[in-house]
Amino acid sequence: MSKITLQAIDTLESDGHGIRLESLESALDYVFERFESDSAQNKEIWAATYNALAEAADSGAPAEIEAARERLVQTIGHFQRVAA
Repeated sequence: MSKITLQAIDTLESDGHGIRLESLESALDYVFERFESDSAQNKEIWAATYNALAEAADSGAPAEIEAARERLVQTIGHFQRVAA
């Protein structure tokens, strides 16, 4: 898979540090790590986000990539609100 760039996403983690995701590959890695480390009740949300990103990577369609990016932004926002 060739590197697919994204409009950058800053994760703004609750510890005050963030990760800047600038490619679909880095987004997949980030979501997988969150899936592995998060509680069981959150795994479904992370899995759905991962699947959307993976399908977008497979298709390469710009609209699908943007939709998957937006889903990731919404997922990150959801967990930021929960943590607040």
